Amino acid sequence: MNKIDIYYFYSSFVYLLFFLALFFIYNGDLSQFVQFSNLTDTTKIPFIINPIDNTGYDGQFYIRLALNPFDVNWEHSELPETNPSYRFSRIGYPIILWTLSFFIQSKIVLIAQLLNLVSIFLIYFVNKKILFHLNKKNNLAFLFLFFPGFLFCIARCTPEIVEILFISISFLLYLRKSFSLYLLFIVFALLIRETSLIFLIGLFIYQSFNNFKNIKYSVIPIVFYFLWTFFLFLIFN
Repeated sequence: MNKIDIYYFYSSFVYLLFFLALFFIYNGDLSQFVQFSNLTDTTKIPFIINPIDNTGYDGQFYIRLALNPFDVNWEHSELPETNPSYRFSRIGYPIILWTLSFFIQSKIVLIAQLLNLVSIFLIYFVNKKILFHLNKKNNLAFLFLFFPGFLFCIARCTPEIVEILFISISFLLYLRKSFSLYLLFIVFALLIRETSLIFLIGLFIYQSFNNFKNIKYSVIPIVFYFLWTFFLFLIFN
């Protein structure tokens, strides 16, 4: 087994052990990963949940939305994200969960955790290809297996791991000059989390000084995001 395989093996063990440890601490209650607020209307959730307090954490927003991502009439009126313009600006991750669950709502938390674990290793393999494309040692890709934030995302069912995967795929497609597919993936990354703008701003700065002819490939997604959010604001006020 070479070094790369060792990194892959040990990281798989670490993340699986972390998930199982939390699963044991939560007494087998997957809903605890989501950190539901006690303001959540439990009759609207198709599985048993155990709310923790009146705040909860981000995971509850994405999981609730993933149960019915296209619902304009929000069913949890006591919760802060009542405005559809806010929900639809982050619609990407809920759509992924909604699709991968094959609409079996009771399994959506489990799907979210499996997606996180699979995405971590896809991030690793995609960034190996990126490093190879950049003529760098691709064994440095092991660094992408050990972002401390990954543990937090698993513990709270947040979308950043999937966001990083889409950004990584986007960057690889950009390097390969598959610009149409690049735009598709980076726009979807923006719909997962608006923090993808950080990548695009960095790309814009690089292109401004080194590759100005391609600057449209950072400008187009940025313009799309602001037009999309402005459109949502006009529609839903």
